[in-house]
Amino acid sequence: MPRAVSTRRMQNRIAGVLVLSCLVGNFAVFASPWLEQGDSALRHDLQMLADQGIFNTPITTWPIPLDDIADTLEKGVDETGLTPGQRAALRRIEWRLREAAEAVRYRVGISAGTDPVLARSFQSVPREEAGLEGSGEWNGETFSARLRLGVVANPDDDEDLRADNSYAAGRLGNWLFSVNTLDRWWGPAWGGGLILSNNARPFPAVVVERIKAESFDFPLLSWLGPWRLQVMAGQLEEDRYIPDTQVFAMRAAFKPTRKLEIGLSRAAQWCGEGRPCDLATFDRMLRGDDNRRFAVDEPTSVEPGNQLAGFDARWVSPLADGPYAIYGEFIGEDQSGGFPSRYIGQVGMELWGDWGQHGKSYRLLVEFADTASEGFYSEDPRYNYAYNHGIYKSGYRYYARPIGYTLDNDSRIVSIGGLWFNEDGSQWRLWFRKADLNRDDAGVNTVSPIARDYLNVELGHTRAALGGELMLGTGIDHLKPVDDTLDADTEIRVYAQWTRKF
Repeated sequence: MPRAVSTRRMQNRIAGVLVLSCLVGNFAVFASPWLEQGDSALRHDLQMLADQGIFNTPITTWPIPLDDIADTLEKGVDETGLTPGQRAALRRIEWRLREAAEAVRYRVGISAGTDPVLARSFQSVPREEAGLEGSGEWNGETFSARLRLGVVANPDDDEDLRADNSYAAGRLGNWLFSVNTLDRWWGPAWGGGLILSNNARPFPAVVVERIKAESFDFPLLSWLGPWRLQVMAGQLEEDRYIPDTQVFAMRAAFKPTRKLEIGLSRAAQWCGEGRPCDLATFDRMLRGDDNRRFAVDEPTSVEPGNQLAGFDARWVSPLADGPYAIYGEFIGEDQSGGFPSRYIGQVGMELWGDWGQHGKSYRLLVEFADTASEGFYSEDPRYNYAYNHGIYKSGYRYYARPIGYTLDNDSRIVSIGGLWFNEDGSQWRLWFRKADLNRDDAGVNTVSPIARDYLNVELGHTRAALGGELMLGTGIDHLKPVDDTLDADTEIRVYAQWTRKF
């Protein structure tokens, strides 16, 4: 992409955030709107305490509005029966909420590494070889805003100036309205999300979401328990097959019981340069009225868009009382009879608990994912189908990275993870992955254009240092082509990132 076009578009986005930021002045102080995606320790702490019954709010849709968490802490928590690790987690969350309540916050950060991480997980790590960023955040009683600017070296997308993780937000009743470029994560897995994850950079979006996950008062719906809803309309990049493609996505998550959380997700690509963008097309997209060209020979020029939809669930100790959970996510790449079909899927299991008697805790994970349509449950998968589309030929991707699962389509992955947390908030992360990439050796897979066997080990550590937070990591990728006449490739990387808030 020409540098002038890239820079001009970034300037427009920054200007938009600044204009909205100017509208939020002269209000009393309140806390930051969300607990944001990307911190494994924060997610571990919240999930462990929610599974204990301390927090009664859905935890599988990130970022998470913090009001339910803050209300619980303000009412006071009965710590009787909590383990040392759970009490330490509670202290860490209390500290995070005190930090979020600051009226004005600034942050600086610097990162450097040899190569970007190929297989991303829930934990945010540097995206490029080197980067420098700074941000300012203001929190008011009704409005809140943050502008974060960063510059990176040698980006794959030629976007060296970025405003990722900026936002302007305002609340009205129990609803939060925002314009943001925040990292997002939908679903219960830790190693990857099938429909929305942090794998690609966050695209700019207008978002409406429910703040407090209060149950329905209506008797026929009260059994759903606490529920959250997030709806967003975003725009993808200009340099793609259909420039400025729009994304409309929504997710509802609810907890019928303390042990069970269910999520329903949907995303659609529509509109864009040369495509219909009128209300009638939006209505057809919203109703899932796609693929009519196959039934009534309708021209592709009026087809509304590319749809994905599905469900996920996380169930704590279904067979015996203990600190473990099973979870699964299934996303349909097509629709049949008004319902999703031709699913990609993943399942997982996690164990957690105390490690010693000094506030340390751990979480162990194993996950299996198959990103070929119908590959999870059929001996005859539909290759070159998931994350691809006949009209939106750049696929369900943003700057050539999947918006969903990190290793793109037609892949089968086994992931094993271990997370260890100290009382002071420092953490260790270890991931091992074994995968068959692009199994049919054809089509569009942005991670591997050919069929390859993939082995990956990632080790990361985060701790307080130099008045801020230091993240260190190393990893190794071994990619061996299925075609023995081609050479294998092994890459070793290291990275470091330091941030400070003040």
